[in-house]
Amino acid sequence: MGTSVRMQLSGAVFAVAVVAGITGCGALPQSGPADRPVADAVYIGAETCMTCHANLQSDHRLTGHAHALTALRGQPPVFDDRAARAGVPEPPPGFGWSDLALVIGGYTKGANFVDRDGRVLIDSATGQPVQYRLEHAPSATSAGFAAFDPDAVTTQPYGADCFQCHTTGPRSLEESGQRRYQNRPGIGGTFAQAGVQCEACHGPGSRHIPAPGPGELTVDGSAAACGRCHASAGLDTLAVAGGFLLGNQQAAEMLATKHVLLQCTSCHDPHVSVAYDRDRAIRNHCTDCHRDRDLAGHQGKIFVRGDYVETLACESCHMPFATRTLFSAGADVVGDQGGRLGDGRSHLVKIDTTGDRFESRQSADGARLQPGPEGMALTLDVVCLRCHNAKGSAFALSVTAAAQIAPGLHGSP
Repeated sequence: MGTSVRMQLSGAVFAVAVVAGITGCGALPQSGPADRPVADAVYIGAETCMTCHANLQSDHRLTGHAHALTALRGQPPVFDDRAARAGVPEPPPGFGWSDLALVIGGYTKGANFVDRDGRVLIDSATGQPVQYRLEHAPSATSAGFAAFDPDAVTTQPYGADCFQCHTTGPRSLEESGQRRYQNRPGIGGTFAQAGVQCEACHGPGSRHIPAPGPGELTVDGSAAACGRCHASAGLDTLAVAGGFLLGNQQAAEMLATKHVLLQCTSCHDPHVSVAYDRDRAIRNHCTDCHRDRDLAGHQGKIFVRGDYVETLACESCHMPFATRTLFSAGADVVGDQGGRLGDGRSHLVKIDTTGDRFESRQSADGARLQPGPEGMALTLDVVCLRCHNAKGSAFALSVTAAAQIAPGLHGSP
């Protein structure tokens, strides 16, 4: 799977991902992928990698990884100009760009901000909303500022448990000898480079230059490797809130399905942007393996809601917008029957056809997804009712009606 060409997976053998020892966000190994470097190697920076790998670097610059964190110099963050939706046009209300040190995100979904003291802004800092959300066409959400952690009364330190997944070469205070990035008191450690750059996944590159070869770099596309950041509650737990899966759990979601034997890179080219270069980013489509399946009654259908147009595909039902990274709970309910619509596609894939709602799968404390009669699966309120809610071109359904249709859907004319 090391090439970027599409490959047929039928008959291929995949190693089971190693999942032991990976825990929740705050307890992830604080050195991130850099805890497996080649001995004595040091970070050289993505710009150095680009001298030999210009094509890969150009592709990577279009991904959200490259812009997971942006250092500011008194001006708006500069993103890749090929990314049409990306960008934060103005600072939060009450702040100028010179008041801010870092922007977290702002490239595919939204942005949070770190002030000059190294603390993450919250609404109570100014009495104004301080999270910037990009336009999200599926939910007809316009770009603009919205509430972020409105109940907090003090700004939040930007700790290593957070920036380890936004940076390259992260080091906690303990690992860095009590050093802080740019000596900012609210930042709980330091890092080699802002954003998830080449060496965040491949390890420090200094030994690679004099002796190019895979033995001098980390090459790992498993769910365990990606799960260092894409399993926010651990690889064996799916975190939920308000009737949605929380974001950045793709590796854990995949491991909760029958796709456990696949690597993340079986479907994704890790160097190419799904958001802005999808045709090249997806190495294998569902039907490359599931050749006996088609869209049945959904074949050729196009869903329209406002300016959003979606040609139905396998992902429409099996990877619906069932995760929530930014949106408030109220904005995510669509239609009188309580359809659910988040801001990210789920990788859980399996569909529960019993007619239960997603909230019924939440643990007693409302924090974790629990299996139902059909195992860990998406329920019909986030699968069918996100389109069938009378808000778009699809006819409305109740969960009960959807449960009567769903079990035989692939056999429908």
